[in-house]
Amino acid sequence: MPLRTFNISEMRLGPMKTTAIALGVGLGLGVAYLAFGFWFGPIVTPDSLAYRSMAQALATLHYSPLRYLLDARNTADGLGGMPGTSHTVLVQFYLTYIYVFAAAEAGFGPHWPQALVVLNAVAYAATGALVLLMLGQAQAGTLALWVAVAFLMSLFDFYQWVAMTQSDPLFILLSTAAVLLALWGCREGPTPTRTAAWSGTAVMLAAAALCRPAWPPVALAVAAVAVGAWAYNAPTEGAARLRYTWICALGMVLVAVGLAAGIALLWNPQMLPPGALRDVATAYGAEVGSGAVVFQRPETYLRPNASIAGYTRVVLARAGYFFWFLADGYSPAHRLMNVAAHVPLYLLAVVGAATTLRGNSRFAAAAGFASIAWIVATALYHALTLLDFDWRYRAPTYPALIFLAAMGASRAWKSAISHLPAVVPRTVKAALRTPDAKA
Repeated sequence: MPLRTFNISEMRLGPMKTTAIALGVGLGLGVAYLAFGFWFGPIVTPDSLAYRSMAQALATLHYSPLRYLLDARNTADGLGGMPGTSHTVLVQFYLTYIYVFAAAEAGFGPHWPQALVVLNAVAYAATGALVLLMLGQAQAGTLALWVAVAFLMSLFDFYQWVAMTQSDPLFILLSTAAVLLALWGCREGPTPTRTAAWSGTAVMLAAAALCRPAWPPVALAVAAVAVGAWAYNAPTEGAARLRYTWICALGMVLVAVGLAAGIALLWNPQMLPPGALRDVATAYGAEVGSGAVVFQRPETYLRPNASIAGYTRVVLARAGYFFWFLADGYSPAHRLMNVAAHVPLYLLAVVGAATTLRGNSRFAAAAGFASIAWIVATALYHALTLLDFDWRYRAPTYPALIFLAAMGASRAWKSAISHLPAVVPRTVKAALRTPDAKA
């Protein structure tokens, strides 16, 4: 009786199996993240102390958001920002996490740091599960799912925030949920289902907007979902490719125009009307004029240049450094981990970006557009504002990068199998094929 070869293509990824895998892996990730969070932390940061002060002020006002925002004593946020700016108009954008912090302190007293680490682990585990759901619905295959899990476990610059009592893991979960719900809203199906999905998108996006880090890039990613779905849903393949071409061309024009406008406003903030926005642009512009690339990392600074060309050079350098993963002061282990994880992540993400634009499903095309928009918008947004010294603001893009890298890995595997030498037995080739490679 002949031996039966194990064929990966037999592992079909229906909705139930994808959901089961996502939930199971999410649970495993949660345990791993929780163990790391309590081994590495809890770490109470300066931002945490500022949030605690806000939460305590909110408690004295009976947790009324309106009273809190109208109380003049609560206008100074104390969270980051550039020297010389009060940011009094931005305190409203922290309300989500202020309430979370208030609940942690009210419910767990002096153990609020431990409670927030647990929340962070749950948020990151849920984020990982959502990424796996996106891959399953994009028909990426089982290989892509396990590649995503490998990146979720190996990217230290992503999961290091579990141990920090900050809002980043919650923000990343809300952002990922907003994009995934928007993708569901674009699927074919009953109108009430799509309406519910878009309503959920609005709720997640609003909650993210009242949190940190910056939410505008996520809003652009949500908008890209609809654009990507429209392109792929063209009546013919030729029309779809034409729409892709036009969208890419228009996107590059919009990026160039937006970047030029941002640089001009930093170079000459007087073009803005008087007020908080001009004050913030003035402070950020002074940093750019000083040659600061990565905040508080002098080794990355350029020579000060007050010309518009000098400002452009610094902003473009920031856009490049947004993706960098080595820095002075990193331990040998940190350097090794970052090289081992980020090099394949970026290479596969480039392959995945091209793959999803020519994807085999409407969902994959829309998800690819959203991921690309999310990454580019975040990089350029922080190139114009602030590129933090520990690359904190890159963390929200990791779900998008992991999605693209997993799609790229699936495509690369398919290409490698198709180019195996003729001497390789057909049974071996069949055993190596993934579902998407068999299609």
